[in-house]
Amino acid sequence: INENARQMKLSRDFTLTAPVKSVADVVTVVEQVASDAQKNGAGAQGFVLSGGTITKTLHGKSEVDFNEEYIRAIKNTATKPRITFEVNARPREEVQRYKDAGADHIHLNMEVWDKKLFPWINPGKAERVGWDNWVRWMEDAVEVFGNGMVQPSFVSGVEMARPHGYESVIDAVKSTTDGFEYLLSRAIF
Repeated sequence: INENARQMKLSRDFTLTAPVKSVADVVTVVEQVASDAQKNGAGAQGFVLSGGTITKTLHGKSEVDFNEEYIRAIKNTATKPRITFEVNARPREEVQRYKDAGADHIHLNMEVWDKKLFPWINPGKAERVGWDNWVRWMEDAVEVFGNGMVQPSFVSGVEMARPHGYESVIDAVKSTTDGFEYLLSRAIF
């Protein structure tokens, strides 16, 4: 999203729809999906809200200010859907703001568990957050959201990427399994 926005700003010929959808448009879509689901007898609605990383500001707002507005608006629709918010690991104060805005779960997309591979696979995340902060902030997020309400995601197989990844499947699986065991022991799903 952010790279698309930068390209649009730089290119007068860029004609795709704006990468940043208005809060009102997102709410309209949420309401329509919820209405369609209800008509089809689906259970309670839930949405995963994800929009990329805002490294400075977007529309004059910090990442937390920008995202908080969307979470509040979605949560305040008639169906009050469950919201899983996907974002980079953030300090407890920001995570608390997402919870207060109405997020029910937080999804901190880590990509790879291995501490040595993390900066190679995720150079931006490593530079802006770092592996140690990422793990600590996931643990802190459990105190805000509760047991099982914080989850990372990992890209299966990325730990074997060349040239720095594991040589054997057994070693790669062990690394990720160690990560799962560590996180599950701390109520991170």
